[in-house]
Amino acid sequence: MVLKSQAELVVPSSAVATLPFDIPNTSVVAIHLVPGGHWLLVGCRDGSVWYYDLDLSCSTNANSSPQVGRPHLLLESPLATQQASKNLAGVFIAIDHTSELVNPSENSFKVLKYFNLAVAVTIMPNDLDSAAHSFQVWRVDVLTNIPDQGESTELKAQQRLSSFKDACSIINDISIHDFHFAYCLSYPPGTTVIVDWRSVNDKAVADDPNRWHLDSHTSSVSRVIKLLVAGS
Repeated sequence: MVLKSQAELVVPSSAVATLPFDIPNTSVVAIHLVPGGHWLLVGCRDGSVWYYDLDLSCSTNANSSPQVGRPHLLLESPLATQQASKNLAGVFIAIDHTSELVNPSENSFKVLKYFNLAVAVTIMPNDLDSAAHSFQVWRVDVLTNIPDQGESTELKAQQRLSSFKDACSIINDISIHDFHFAYCLSYPPGTTVIVDWRSVNDKAVADDPNRWHLDSHTSSVSRVIKLLVAGS
């Protein structure tokens, strides 16, 4: 799979498929492939998240369906309408790979029954000293024709599990594992912030006493990571 530009995605296969990013009134800034290869998540400059059905687009019967190449809205932008319309947002997307699988003993591919989706939407001010970051965690269900048997038909953002804010430097990347949400900062270099997304729900991260700041140059990083993996 190759991202040629903000306007086009090419999916290599026996019959090459090209998906135009024809999302109205905005442009694509981030893409993320859902495990299993069926769904492609797309983050846009207005802060919204959409998805594409790659299986349908690569099908030999694709031309017979009006759904081919069509973007589907998964999450509306958390920004105010006026702010979203400026199309200046940065978007980061991450999936919790510990989410439940569909028939894991029978399926050789990692196909998710549902998954927790982490999204960060950021707006950079003119002075570049700090940014306003909006973080959300959603449970996304993979809907099928017949539960545990039918083919996947669509994604649905079923429930917002957490929403919080932080004002810090530019974000380079995000990650989610179980109840832990991590985001890497550009400054100070090598710094990662980790929070329990349950405890910061509807809060500012600065108000949470249980957040971790990891500096890659300190000896405490490996110890803290071991504590997080152990669930302490």
